[in-house]
Amino acid sequence: MIQRIQSLYLFIVAGLMVVMLSFPLGRFLAGDEEFILKAYGIYSTLDTGIPILALPYMGILITLAAALPFITIFFYKNRLLQIRLCFMEMVFLIGVQIFVVFFLYRATKSFNHLPVSSVTYSAIDVIPLVALILMWLSFRAIAKDEALVRSLDRIR
Repeated sequence: MIQRIQSLYLFIVAGLMVVMLSFPLGRFLAGDEEFILKAYGIYSTLDTGIPILALPYMGILITLAAALPFITIFFYKNRLLQIRLCFMEMVFLIGVQIFVVFFLYRATKSFNHLPVSSVTYSAIDVIPLVALILMWLSFRAIAKDEALVRSLDRIR
């Protein structure tokens, strides 16, 4: 049911999380080498493609957080399942934000036993918070729809 507002919210959340998968989450300078924090690891700007530190759990969590809202759109006939999936997505988004904050905070201390001289945060780092707000709005809209359907069932 694409014409519902919660479908738009869910689609925007899925798009935001795909953006988060695609772009760097932060950069930091350790010694004289620059490192980039991405969804699946920390990469050096000098090397190509091989992560210095692999972060598979963060990458998997971001991938799940990108796929779940898109899947939730198609359960429009089962609003109670949609509500549960929205709640699960909110938990995933909180987990993603915790991962990002943890690894950027850890990068400010030291990396590869080198002192970190500067950390550059990205605007991408706030995407889970924006997505969390949109998920909450979607959750509310789905709950309103369910309440409306239940009230109409009472009238019959």
